[in-house]
Amino acid sequence: MPPYGLPANMTQSGIKSRSTKGGSGDNFNEIRFEDKKGNEQLYVHAEKNQDNIVENNETTSVGNDRTENVGHDETITIANDRTESVGNNESITIGVNRTETVGSNESVSIGSNRSVNIGSNKSETVGVNKAETIGAAKALTIGAGYQVSVGAGMNETVGASKSMQIASSLSETVGSDRAVSVGKNQATTIGDSDTLTVGKNLVIEAGDSVTIKTGKASITMKKDGTIAIQGKDITVKGSGGVDVKASKNVVIKGKKVLQN
Repeated sequence: MPPYGLPANMTQSGIKSRSTKGGSGDNFNEIRFEDKKGNEQLYVHAEKNQDNIVENNETTSVGNDRTENVGHDETITIANDRTESVGNNESITIGVNRTETVGSNESVSIGSNRSVNIGSNKSETVGVNKAETIGAAKALTIGAGYQVSVGAGMNETVGASKSMQIASSLSETVGSDRAVSVGKNQATTIGDSDTLTVGKNLVIEAGDSVTIKTGKASITMKKDGTIAIQGKDITVKGSGGVDVKASKNVVIKGKKVLQN
């Protein structure tokens, strides 16, 4: 008896074996050939397992589309190298977790742009060194806090200008020494008060002159030893003694010179 009804399936031939014992018409293994012009097909049905063993090479060529559905797990083991080439786009969707392990080196080359979106957290651990090279600009936007911890030294080199804007407060703590070197000019503008507290000595040294000025009052010290104090009213008061010594003349001029 032919496995397929006639004459409706007269272009079909094949082998169909029913499962035993107790197998019904729905339990069978099958190899079917469809020879109808324009609908040619080779159909293989395994009622349960299918095992293919190739002792040497295997080549599969698909002229158009290919669809593969796996109802449960899939395991692929390749003893040597693997090369995968996609001529156009590739889309990979993973419903839950993904783990990728590379035993040695990994190189990723992207000809144009790359975008990575992470819905929650990201953790990156580098066992030794990390180098990052960007050919043009880099922008970093952080919606909340930002923390950098460096276990040893840290060097920062900027080839041109650097601008830093802080909307609120800035706190800086240096455990030991601090040195600032400016090649040309330096200007500091403070909108309110400024307080300088030094535990021991304070030295202000300038190559030409030092001027301390507020309103119409000023003190100017020049490198030739000249000191000029200017102001509307000047008071010199000492809780102990006041010594005035000069290697030359002492000149006191005023409308009146009073001595107590």
